[in-house]
Order: sequence, then C-alpha cells, then structure tokens
Amino acid sequence: MIDASEMTEENSEFAPARRVGRVLLVAVSCGLIGSILAFAKSGLDVSSPADLQGHETVVLALPFLIALIGGAFISAGLDGRSPHRVLRLDCCKLRLAVGAFFAGVACQAVVVAFRSLIDGSPSDSDGASGTSLFVDSFSGTSQIFVLMVFTCCLLPLADELLYRGVLLPLTIRRWGSIKSIALISLLFALSHFDLAQFPSLLFVGIVFGLLRWKKDSTTLPLIAHIGFNFSGLMMVMS
Repeated sequence: MIDASEMTEENSEFAPARRVGRVLLVAVSCGLIGSILAFAKSGLDVSSPADLQGHETVVLALPFLIALIGGAFISAGLDGRSPHRVLRLDCCKLRLAVGAFFAGVACQAVVVAFRSLIDGSPSDSDGASGTSLFVDSFSGTSQIFVLMVFTCCLLPLADELLYRGVLLPLTIRRWGSIKSIALISLLFALSHFDLAQFPSLLFVGIVFGLLRWKKDSTTLPLIAHIGFNFSGLMMVMS
C-alpha cells in the first residue's frame, strides 16, 4: 500500500515540470494565435517562406512576439500572484544597468572569439552568413528602424520574460539555482532551433540566468540581452 505522504512528495517532485509545461503551453499558444492572425491579415504569400524578405519576416513575427510577451504575463499570474512580483521588472541603478549592458557586449565578444577559434573567421559559419543575409535584406530608414526595434527590444523582452522572468524562478523554488539555470539555459538554446548557434546560446543563457539569480531581477538580464543583440547587430551591419 502506497503511503499518501509519499504520493504527495512524488507529485510535488514533478510539480515544477508540470508548471513549466503549463507556462510554455500558455505562452506559445498566445504566440501561435498572434501568428495565425498575422498570416490572415498580412496579405503576404507565405507558401514559400524562403522567398520572404527580411522585413516581411519581421512583420509576420511581430504579432507572435507581442502575443508571446502577453502570454508570459498571463503565465506569471497563473498561481494567483502578481505578474509584476513574479517577473521582477524593477528599476535599477544606472551603474548596474550600464554594467549589465556591457556584460551583454562582453558575451558577444566571447561568442565571436569562440566562432573564430572554431571556424577560422566569425563570418564563415552558416549562422553568421544567414544573419548577414537577413540583415542585408533591410533597406531604408524605416525598415532599419523596424529591425532595430525587433532585434534589440522585442526579441530580448520576449526571451527574458519567458525564460528568466517566469520559468527560472518557477524551477529554482524546487530544484535549486544551479540545476534550474542549467535547465532553463538548455531550453532557451534549444528553442532557437539552430544547432550552429547552440553553444553560444547556451553560454549566454547561463550568464543571463546567473544575473537573474544573483540580483533577483529580470531587468538586468534584459538589459544584458539588449546589449548582446545590439552589439551583434552592429557587427553584422558594419
């Protein structure tokens, strides 16, 4: 006969995994609804995704990201707590904000150095060449502005709210900081579906996770992520 206390303990052991699944389900479902609406309203021919221009891809991705951000806020309040308290998007001192931004820039420098060691040149890898082609497809001030907002604001915001804002605190409560940071960083890297970029994404995920854990704030990893994306974009555009 199974003791009821053992069943409770076993259930609680898998509770964080169920909550992670629930958060991902809510966030991704919101994103998919946004994408479906975007496809229906855009008037773009999506039968051949490879033929889409960079700015057209962004037009289709924007509703997904915005809905994903909304899904993160909804997920943060699923346990009855205030989403603001869960996400910890607090104001921080200017010194910390500047430090976080340059920490993101430093991560980009480490990633570039790693690619240089592996591929001989940062521009030789498939991921780098694909990024260059994507960025080069934007022309004109308005399209460049959309690219900057998309890359340096919406992408970091969606990633940090979901992974470091909601999922990391959810798992730390049960599995501890080290295991949780490793797990969420792995999930973060895998979610980009880019094998060539996997080691780099895993590295920055760990750095951003440590920032979130040490400072108990999602603001600093968000700023670091902005610095990482901004410096990478500037390198591609130069």
